Amino acid sequence: MEELIKLIQRVMKEKDISVLQIQKRSGDKIKESYIYDILNGKTKTMSVEKIHALAQGLGENSVDVFKAASGEEVPLEHPEPWPANILLKAMQEVVEDPELTTILKAIIQSKPKQRKALLKQLEKK
Repeated sequence: MEELIKLIQRVMKEKDISVLQIQKRSGDKIKESYIYDILNGKTKTMSVEKIHALAQGLGENSVDVFKAASGEEVPLEHPEPWPANILLKAMQEVVEDPELTTILKAIIQSKPKQRKALLKQLEKK
């Protein structure tokens, strides 16, 4: 179940969704407490129905969730570079903070070479 735990955590982080949101997105076919049991290593086996419900809640392919539940490492095929909901939160911060607005404007107006250098510098920290 380690791979399933990793998959759930990765999807939750990338899509910025909570356990409760997974439950709701599954149509309440998998309960919040059951998901927490999986994440805490308390669940050792799962039914096909629960795997399908979890996949629906995560917005992922059921086959991938099944593979992860059976111990196979599953890379996400096409992770969003920046999921829309996180991008919207970031843009809201930019709108509300004049300093961030100035920084973003300077980045947009910079040359690609300058952006690459800045990105390298930021990634080091």
